[in-house]
Amino acid sequence: MPAGSEGRSLSGVRQHVRLGLSLIGIVVAVTGCTTSTTTPSAGGVTRIAILHPADGDQIYGKEVSVLVHVSVGDPTSSDAVARVVYILDGHRIATSASPDRELRHLHYGEHVLRVELVGRDLRPLDPPVTARVTFETASLASDE
Repeated sequence: MPAGSEGRSLSGVRQHVRLGLSLIGIVVAVTGCTTSTTTPSAGGVTRIAILHPADGDQIYGKEVSVLVHVSVGDPTSSDAVARVVYILDGHRIATSASPDRELRHLHYGEHVLRVELVGRDLRPLDPPVTARVTFETASLASDE
């Protein structure tokens, strides 16, 4: 191999790896949420998606990191999104401006996580903008 070719080859590999990771991120973003709703507004469409956990995930342990993606159509409108409401197994567990949340002390088994966008007045948008995933937590061998 000629001198200096390792650097060019390694650079090319890095570019392919970055592209591959970007494509994986896109696939996760697209498939991570099975049910979601959107609301059109004058400035675009308001959306929410749960990026993690993905629908059908099995997570080992009693803690789950949640990551949502919010896209606001018109952030200057009077009904602009102010908060994300986190609902686990039918119970409202938090209202936050943060797109991430740690769920702790979950029992093992199936869980339904729903997130909903609310306006500055903390009322649901009309029509509602929500996303929902079902995931399962399971015991680690060391937990038994």
